[in-house]
Amino acid sequence: MAFSIVLDRFLNDSALELAASLDLEFKSTNLQTTFQSYLDQEDQKQELLNDILKLTNDYSKLSDKAFEPICNLTLHLLDILSTELEIEIDSSLSTYLINLCQIQSSSLIKSNSIISILSNIFNFLPSSSHLRIEVLQNILSIISRDNLKKLISPLSKNLNTWLNNSNATEDEFKSIYIQTIELLYLENQLESIELFKSFISSKSESLQLNDYKNFFIKSLNCNNNYIDLNSLNLNSLQQDQILFELLNIYKSLDLESYLLFIENNKNQLINYNINIDNLTYKLKIASITKLASNKTQLSYNEISSNLHISLDELELFLINCIKLKLISGRLNQDKQILYLHKVVKLNTIDIQDWKLINEDLSNWSNKMTDLKQFIELLQNKKGKKISPPQVIQIYHQQKQELKGIKEQLQQEKDKVLETSTEV
Repeated sequence: MAFSIVLDRFLNDSALELAASLDLEFKSTNLQTTFQSYLDQEDQKQELLNDILKLTNDYSKLSDKAFEPICNLTLHLLDILSTELEIEIDSSLSTYLINLCQIQSSSLIKSNSIISILSNIFNFLPSSSHLRIEVLQNILSIISRDNLKKLISPLSKNLNTWLNNSNATEDEFKSIYIQTIELLYLENQLESIELFKSFISSKSESLQLNDYKNFFIKSLNCNNNYIDLNSLNLNSLQQDQILFELLNIYKSLDLESYLLFIENNKNQLINYNINIDNLTYKLKIASITKLASNKTQLSYNEISSNLHISLDELELFLINCIKLKLISGRLNQDKQILYLHKVVKLNTIDIQDWKLINEDLSNWSNKMTDLKQFIELLQNKKGKKISPPQVIQIYHQQKQELKGIKEQLQQEKDKVLETSTEV
């Protein structure tokens, strides 16, 4: 049987189509007669609504093929009846939602089909509806229950906007975020960590020590990616002496201190479920950025000695560093030298950086002073034409300079890609 939904259909047509579809699925002939009797009387719309909601209890008996079109038609009818009865639809949708989520994975209906209908309900609701929170919770529950981890990444993209618009409580916000992060970590560790970082940045007041520990350990165990934690306030980890010491060593990229720390605390770190071999390799990869800083070349022996990498493994190690875009350069196998073109800075701010920051702040302060003077000038010379203020002139000048810098950076990027290809 083919199913179709036309959203501008009249109530009678939609109700009778639903009844016919359910009679076919349930091997019955009663619903069309019952629904027709309701439709014949103007004051029976509430009874029709009640019957439709009761029938959703039996939607677990539907075939997977019929499930989605019947559920969408039901959603359409709930909308029509709520409008004609002049009642809030949230109450009906809440009952409908409960019945849908009671459908077990052992039924004939696929979990993807249930999530599809829940997504339609979510999109049907106004963005400010708090019922959206319940829909999200149920979707996450099904994804977790049936290991549908591939569905979690698209859901995570707009999580912050959805929760804020739906006026989620602090507990709801945290619960949904943490559950999403945990599910996403099974599918894409790096994406999960980035989501966790954004959560910490926006909702740090709702987090406890265990949340910070969970985040830090996930960051340490995240594949071969070194996660830059310098922008986050993780001082709450001071309550855990071992993890806080490890955090400071990790951020400083002090490989020698790290190796000594591991030697002295290996058993305790195992209790934290930290993958020490993975972490050690990541620290070595990240430490090359510190070793190569402000240098144009490094000998293989120097790299091997400082990063504790055997010469047999060194070239593969360096190629991996280039692939991760921590460095760009060219390997000379005959001379046993790495020629460097560019090095990424991780978790470090040297004196030159501070000087640049100070200059930027001074320039910004001067521009604000100019702007203030310009505003005062306008207030004193209302109606008179005056030349653009210095801050505006500087802006246009800097805009042209930035355009030139952008073109220069693009040229350098093209050169880097060429050298990486040579490797």
